[in-house]
Amino acid sequence: MRRSTLMATLLALLLPALSTAQPNYKQTLKIYHVGVGQGDCTFIIARKELPLNRTRTITALIDPGPGRYNFKYHRPANIVWDAIRQIMDDNGIVKINYFIISHFDEDHYGSAAGILKILARPLNWMWSKDMVIIDRRLFSPSQTAYRVYPLSGGVLFTEYDEMFRGPWAWRRLPLHAGDDVFSPNFTNMHMTCVATNGVTLQRDNSMNIVPLDVINGRTPTENDLSYAFILDFEGFRYFTGGDLGGGINGSNDHDMETSMGQYFTNVLKRPAEDRFHFCCMKVNHHGSNGSMNDAFSTACNPCVAIFSSGLGKFGTDRLPNTNCAARIRAGSATPCQFYYTFVPSGLPDPYAVADNHALFFADTATRWQDIVITVERRLNDPQLYGDNLTFKLTHYYRDWATLRRISDPVDVNITCPKKHPAP
Repeated sequence: MRRSTLMATLLALLLPALSTAQPNYKQTLKIYHVGVGQGDCTFIIARKELPLNRTRTITALIDPGPGRYNFKYHRPANIVWDAIRQIMDDNGIVKINYFIISHFDEDHYGSAAGILKILARPLNWMWSKDMVIIDRRLFSPSQTAYRVYPLSGGVLFTEYDEMFRGPWAWRRLPLHAGDDVFSPNFTNMHMTCVATNGVTLQRDNSMNIVPLDVINGRTPTENDLSYAFILDFEGFRYFTGGDLGGGINGSNDHDMETSMGQYFTNVLKRPAEDRFHFCCMKVNHHGSNGSMNDAFSTACNPCVAIFSSGLGKFGTDRLPNTNCAARIRAGSATPCQFYYTFVPSGLPDPYAVADNHALFFADTATRWQDIVITVERRLNDPQLYGDNLTFKLTHYYRDWATLRRISDPVDVNITCPKKHPAP
């Protein structure tokens, strides 16, 4: 009887605690800025632990980088695919859920047709099972504000477009401003489209539709039509916007940035914030002189800015450009750290990856590097929001010609000192 009474007492004490205890499940967001030379390649991994040792994973590849027709940096598709596959293997990823083409410029989608041909092989089909390809090719012709066909065609686009005329079962869809790529898979992690095909969200949460037949007396550029996304995860906010420009005098691009900046500061800013900000962002249009105008840089107010570039010179504009960098620095309320997907030849090795040395804007690239952002939170983590939000940045080198990794990863702990109030 005495032993039974003791057991009953222990159960009475433990049951309330057991009933209220919650598993400390982990959720992770990884953003790979892949060093592919002059161009863009971003691979996003969103993962959530579930009961019974299960996980839910969503992946999105935004732009596969330049292809074999690139006039400056020749990159066969199999080389780019090998780099992506290595990232997938490192993270236990078995398929790509979303293959997103930000716009039809060669340094962004040049490898697309080649990679799709690789994925179409019988032994590779598993990597793209149920994959959705997102581009702006299939907007409804009834939506006269949208341009249905690409502005630039030729052999490169023909090869890409033909991949949808064969036996492959990939779905091909557009996104509209306001669509969430991660919905309904995550409730606290969102990948929201804020610009697409000449449409941006603006200050009153309506759509700013740019008349694409003629913009200020001229036809639009592919850059004007880029997709842009905000990733939002437990106070961490990230932006990527293809080659969107700011309409700065001397550039060929329309101002697609100002209306988006007004959307950030008037709609997304939370009441407890002094100013809206991004913890991290990929700089528009590789940091060109025509991108990141003053109003947009101030609206973004970034803690970390990543330049995806090949340190090339196009006409009189270096990518990245010192004027663009100066606008980003001036727009940030706290010092902004710069990171790059290229390594200048004149810098000593090893060097500080966030170096703001002038050679990052005037030298010649000799190696590429991946810049990886990792944000990890747990269900019972007491510091999901608030000041001094932390995340990890990892970088490693890639060989100039083969894109193979040639160094071990180096981790850098980043603290964003700005306010991150809960919604």
